[in-house]
Amino acid sequence: MRRREKTSSKAAESGRGAAFPAALRYALYVIVHPLDGFWDLKHEKRGSLPAALTIAALMVLSSLWRKQFTSFLFLRVDWTQINIWLEMAEVVLPLVIFCVSNWSVTTLFDGKGTMKDVFTAVGYSLTPYVLINVPLCLVSNLITSEEGGLYTFFYGLSLLWCAVLVVCAMIQTHEYTLGHTVISLLVTLVFSVIVIVLILVIICLTTDAFSYFWSVGREIVLRTY
Repeated sequence: MRRREKTSSKAAESGRGAAFPAALRYALYVIVHPLDGFWDLKHEKRGSLPAALTIAALMVLSSLWRKQFTSFLFLRVDWTQINIWLEMAEVVLPLVIFCVSNWSVTTLFDGKGTMKDVFTAVGYSLTPYVLINVPLCLVSNLITSEEGGLYTFFYGLSLLWCAVLVVCAMIQTHEYTLGHTVISLLVTLVFSVIVIVLILVIICLTTDAFSYFWSVGREIVLRTY
């Protein structure tokens, strides 16, 4: 893992990231030079949190785009059963939970990254999903079912590329070795699952409690009047 002896003094002194357009374009560098890219992202402030959040938002939109415009030969979606807000939440909440869980876990594992660093790095790691899946949806309408392996390959490539970038991002953000990074990510995933289960349990209990008190309240009103 390459280390730089000193970072950009101007960025270090100002403590601010690059201008938004430059920070957004920097994602194209990060995806092909991940180790150098994520190191500069954190230490030389060549990226920014707003740019990372923009990429994450584009990832959510491209996920909806995929369901809307992918050929029915490769993805069947019944939009009468789709709640767009729930679809967005299914993408956003796991990302947020993963970032918060990773920051929590790496804090215990002597990680060097702040929560802002984690959110920024993960945001930039989602770039391949957007770049590949938006045009892939259009291409899916031009190929036959016999050529479906092409669609499957590129969709899988987008996910694998993102996963590799997340690993590289955590290596540079927390200044870990590869082994340490893999262990921290596994613990992060376990912690994320636990958090999701707890959230679902709380939602179920809250819903049941609300239904119970609503029924009791209605019964009291009916008996009173």
